[in-house]
Amino acid sequence: MYSLVDWKHSAPDRSTSAILTLQAHRIISPAGFGMIPHSIPGNRYNHYMMDHPAHRPIPAAELQARIEAAVNDCWQQARQRFPARLKCRTPPPVRFDLTGASAGQVQFTRRPWKTEPVAIRFNLPIARHNPDTIRRTVAHEIAHAVAVLVHGRKALGHGTHWRQIMAHFGQPATRCHDYDISQVRVRRQRRFIYHCACPDPQLLSTVRHNRQQHGKQRYYCRRCRTPLHFTGHEKPAEQSA
Repeated sequence: MYSLVDWKHSAPDRSTSAILTLQAHRIISPAGFGMIPHSIPGNRYNHYMMDHPAHRPIPAAELQARIEAAVNDCWQQARQRFPARLKCRTPPPVRFDLTGASAGQVQFTRRPWKTEPVAIRFNLPIARHNPDTIRRTVAHEIAHAVAVLVHGRKALGHGTHWRQIMAHFGQPATRCHDYDISQVRVRRQRRFIYHCACPDPQLLSTVRHNRQQHGKQRYYCRRCRTPLHFTGHEKPAEQSA
C-alpha cells in the first residue's frame, strides 16, 4: 500500500511563456527573451534556433540529469542537517513518470510499524516548461522524504518538520506551485454531486458514480451514515494531479 504526497498546481497570476507552433515544433519563448517572429522560412529555421538557444526545448536526458543532480545536492544538505539519521541512507529512487498538474510526488510505504519513502516522481513536461524551478521542486519532495525518515509518520504532509527542512534548503515552504502549465496535458476528472442528510454536498468520482448508478456499490456519508443520492448535477471539470 502506498501513500502519496505531491505538489499540485495553483493557478498562476500571469503567463510566463508564449507558445507558437512553427514548422510542426512547439517552441517556448520565456518572458524576458522576447517573442519568436510569427514566420520564419523553413531554410532559416535551424539557423534561428542556433542563434536563439533560449528557445530550444530542453532534451529529456538533460532535464533528468539536472533533476538527479539537484536530488543528490539536496540530499547532501539534508545529511549535514541530520547526520545521525541519514548517514547510511541514500536518496529514494527517482522516476520521471509523473503526469498531470503535480510537479513532483513522493511515494511512501505505509506499514503499521514503519513509513518510508520508496520513490520520488517528477513531471518532465512541467520541468521542461519551467526549467528555472527544478531546484525548488526537488527541494519540496526531498523535504517530504527527509521529514518522514527523521521524524516518522507524524511528519507526513506540509507540517512544521517539513517547513523547517525547506528553510534549511533555502526554499519557500509553499504547498502548491504556481508554475506555467498552460502547455502541459492535464487529465480532467469529472465529479458528480450527491447529497445526504448533511448540509454540504458530497462529490463522487466517475468510477464511484458509475458503480452506484449500476447498482454495483452503495456509498454512505461518513458523518451522518445515511446513503448518498445523486442530484443529477455534475461539478465542472478541474485540473488534478
